Amino acid sequence: MDTKVSFQDLDIDLLRCFVAVADAKGFTAAGKVLGRTQSAVTIKIQRLEELVDRQLLKRTSRSLSLTEEGELLLGYARRILDLHDEGLRRVAAPPLDGTLHLGIAEHFVPERLPLLLSQFARTYPRVKLEVVVDTGIPLVESLDTGQLDLAIATRTEGKGRPGQLLFQEPLVWVASNDFRLDVSDSVPLALKPDPCQFRDEALAEAFRLRS
Repeated sequence: MDTKVSFQDLDIDLLRCFVAVADAKGFTAAGKVLGRTQSAVTIKIQRLEELVDRQLLKRTSRSLSLTEEGELLLGYARRILDLHDEGLRRVAAPPLDGTLHLGIAEHFVPERLPLLLSQFARTYPRVKLEVVVDTGIPLVESLDTGQLDLAIATRTEGKGRPGQLLFQEPLVWVASNDFRLDVSDSVPLALKPDPCQFRDEALAEAFRLRS
């Protein structure tokens, strides 16, 4: 018996919305990245689930996670979007050459830097890329003085020079299972060297806990 499968074309906008929700781990946060309302994001995800006839996200009032089918589609969605965006840039944009001085915060390096560099090299093969890896505060200072053309770095919401938001992540305290906080004693902390935004945030919170 022959089995016929009906395939539907997947809208790029729906895939982009799906990836944004998966990365931001929420509809409201994804809406901020995409410049859309939470309800608009919800409608797009529902439309995508209807097209593939599968549940892609498991949603509760407190959390959001991918289903097995969602995990599978996410990998393909990233590849489709990468090729789509790369193709548009290569065709529509004028050829670029020269040198780009890029600063990247060090905690992005192990996971994200190889992918970023490979994508950039494919899209702009005539551009020489010089990369500086450092913490966020020195990178922003180098950007202000003109030593860098572009920086991918962290900053506190509402502070610092304007830029494009790539993604958001919460700051959390991490301790051993048997750790007990005694506010009357000093707080033992493992911190990055100064200057560091994470260090500043941790110290400010530690002083708040003791006050």
